[in-house]
This record gives sequence, structure tokens and C-alpha cells, in this order.
Amino acid sequence: EREADWTRELARSLGGETELAVESGRMDVATSRYAIEVDRIEKFHEGIGQAVHYGKSSSKIPVLAIFSNSRLVDADKLALIESSAQDAGVKLVLLIGMGDDGNGCRLVR
Repeated sequence: EREADWTRELARSLGGETELAVESGRMDVATSRYAIEVDRIEKFHEGIGQAVHYGKSSSKIPVLAIFSNSRLVDADKLALIESSAQDAGVKLVLLIGMGDDGNGCRLVR
């Protein structure tokens, strides 16, 4: 699944809008309360920084919504991402897709 697909579906489900312009960028999803950056799990470093920037630029709560195209998500990596987001004041959302067979992703250690 692609970032654009996740962004569109997240905006739809939250009643938000996509690609809202702010100073020096565009929020992937904006709601009345949240500035949401949507990124692949591998890009979490960039995503946290972008969420912080969009939150400050819009006076909204910064959120990083991450997704993985792999069915296996490393639990230790997820813990690192969660800790890093928390340290930066960014709320973290893990987006989990369902494959054609109805199975989502799972954590591995």
C-alpha cells in the first residue's frame, strides 16, 4: 500500500483534509485538532520532524501515522519509534492494513 492511499483513507475516516499548506510544507492530513504526517515506518525519523513542524506551523497537535508494507513489524523498532515520538511531543499512530487474505501485520521480536 502506498502513502497516498493511507493518507486519503485516514483523512476520510477522520473527516480531515489532505495536503493542507503550511509555512514551508504541506500536512498530509489536517483535522480541527491534529496535524498528521503519514510515512512508512522506515522514514520515522523524517516523519517525527515533519509532524513537529506541521504542529507548530498550524497550532495543532502533531501526529505521526506510520505504516509498513511488511506483515512483520519489529517490536523493538516500534518501541524506539514510540519513545522518539514521545520525546518530541508527537502522538504516534500505527496504521495496520489487511491483506487480501484478511491477515494484518504482526509484531516480531
